[in-house]
Amino acid sequence: MPTARRSPVTDELEASRGSLTRKRILDAAQELFHRNGMNSTTLGDVLRASGTGKGQFYQHFASREQLAEQVVLRYRDFMVALATTKPFQSWEALREFLFGRIPVMEKFGFVRGCPIGTAGYALGENQEAVRLTLEVTLAAMCNRIEAFLSSEQANGRLAKDAVPARLAAFTIGSMQGSMLLALVSRSAVPLTGGLIEVYAHLQSFVVAVPEPKTKRISQSTRLGRPKRAATKRSSRKVPA
Repeated sequence: MPTARRSPVTDELEASRGSLTRKRILDAAQELFHRNGMNSTTLGDVLRASGTGKGQFYQHFASREQLAEQVVLRYRDFMVALATTKPFQSWEALREFLFGRIPVMEKFGFVRGCPIGTAGYALGENQEAVRLTLEVTLAAMCNRIEAFLSSEQANGRLAKDAVPARLAAFTIGSMQGSMLLALVSRSAVPLTGGLIEVYAHLQSFVVAVPEPKTKRISQSTRLGRPKRAATKRSSRKVPA
């Protein structure tokens, strides 16, 4: 017997449902990885949190390891997009990025760190695909800062002996370390102090650009009046 043809509308609906299921699994995994750590989260944890079964899971992911790779790819895509579409345009923007870590950690009561750093700390020996993706992610974070510092240097606002690539790596490394200290101490103190020192170090390379000299215009010139010749006053005393 000939098989009944599927409606294109039916195919589209099923594809849409499948996409939503996949997103729900990824969202749940991302949340659990950030909260509990990548390697402390089981497949059962993800299934329960996403409300899906094993059959649905394996329709979208070959393994739990592939799921971890896909979550980390989200981090990479987000950071690469930021570096491309939202470059730092000012020192204030860079400062807001750095000190913006404080309210984020406060929101979670300092029980969660940076999701990218958390994934990095949990790396296993055989998780090469995840490691490579995290490497690209952190490189994108560094590149965003490096691009701004290079621009400042090209415009004469950053010291010639500054090395933007090194300063960018120092900034991200110090920020991640300060966040780890805040996580362990459950306090904003080490994070705030670390970020203050990082920003101060970057600012120490700033070069003040002198303002262009402007010729002073006299009031008479501005009003269009002819300038009178200066007359020398006589030093002779007027007889009484």
